[in-house]
Amino acid sequence: GEQDMTAHVNFSDLIDEGAAVSLQTVRMTSQMDYLVGLGILDEIQRLANAGDAASIQRLLKIKKLILPDNMGERFKVLIQGKKA
Repeated sequence: GEQDMTAHVNFSDLIDEGAAVSLQTVRMTSQMDYLVGLGILDEIQRLANAGDAASIQRLLKIKKLILPDNMGERFKVLIQGKKA
């Protein structure tokens, strides 16, 4: 969290180039859907229940990652794997 690693990525090119080198697209989704699938809602619930100042600060930061009007829909996740 100390350094911004954001980059503009042309996912269409990655998908096309990946197919050319025997990669298949496993999933392309929003950051929100990806993190929810990994269980981030459980972490949000845990932090909300803790209620201390440090937990609330972390909760606010995590919410930025998944809220649609913040990073949740603007940022995307592309997962590719080797073709079988």
